[in-house]
Amino acid sequence: MFPVFVNNIPREAETSDLRTLFSKCGQVLEVTIFNKEGFVNFKNASDAWHAIQSLNGKNLFGNSIEVEASQELEEHKRVNHS
Repeated sequence: MFPVFVNNIPREAETSDLRTLFSKCGQVLEVTIFNKEGFVNFKNASDAWHAIQSLNGKNLFGNSIEVEASQELEEHKRVNHS
């Protein structure tokens, strides 16, 4: 799995809302939300990077969400592009 970190998630947003939004960038395997943060796990790294580029700053229920690379995704990039 290749997770992206999502911050500033609106309180009313559910995992299904994030799954619908992020599925536009690739195959989503799992979504977790805790407080106003969460992770969206993609099947492949290129889809995760596409989501970061496409969805960072996207409006969701009136909030501008922040989408960033997780530590695992950054490590995968470092190891595979050295």
